[in-house]
Amino acid sequence: MEIGGGRTIRAATLDDVALLRSLIVEAIDASPYYNDAFKAAEKARLSEAFLRALIIADPWYVPLIMHRGEVAGFILQLPDCGVLWAVWIYINPRFRETAIALAAIGFLIRHWDQGRFHKVSCLVSPANERSRAVMMHFGFTQTALLKNHLFGQDYLLLERPFNKTEEGYAPPLQFGRITALRYGLRRLLGRRFSSSEER
Repeated sequence: MEIGGGRTIRAATLDDVALLRSLIVEAIDASPYYNDAFKAAEKARLSEAFLRALIIADPWYVPLIMHRGEVAGFILQLPDCGVLWAVWIYINPRFRETAIALAAIGFLIRHWDQGRFHKVSCLVSPANERSRAVMMHFGFTQTALLKNHLFGQDYLLLERPFNKTEEGYAPPLQFGRITALRYGLRRLLGRRFSSSEER
C-alpha cells in the first residue's frame, strides 16, 4: 500500500517471520529506554511462534514499512478486548530522517479506525520524548503515568479513541496446536498473505 514518497506499507506474510524476529531483536537491543530485565522478557515473548500467531490472526497486526524497496521498519500491534496495543514502532536509523514513521502511523490509524477496536493504546518511556511527541501529533493523549511499573520502570500510557463500527471484538490470539495446524496447512498449500488482503 503506497504511503507516499517512495514509501509503502504491507501486511506481513508467514515468510516474513524470521525477518520480523531479527528486526524485533534489533529494536529491543538498540533501545536506550528499557532495562535488561525488560529486554530479555520482551525478546522471549515475541518469539517466531508468537509472530506466526499474529500473522495468522491478521497480517496487518505486524506490517512491514518499506522505503524504495528496502525494509525500513515494522509496527507490531496486539488485540486485547477491543483495545489495539501498539507495542513496537521501529524504523531503522538509516531511514529516520525520511518522515517514514509519520506516514506509517497515519496509515495504520486510518486502517484500524471505523472497525473493530474502540481505542489504540501504547506505553512509552517518559525519557522517550520524541515518541511521545509523535503519538501526540496523531491525537494520542497521556492518560496516566505508571510509576514503578513493568520491571520497576516508569511508563506513560498514551491512548487515542477509535470509532468502533463493527460488531463484536477481535478474538484473542491462538497458540499451541491450533496455530501450528493452521501454519502447517498454509505452508503445505503454499498460501501467502499479500497486501491485497487488506480489509
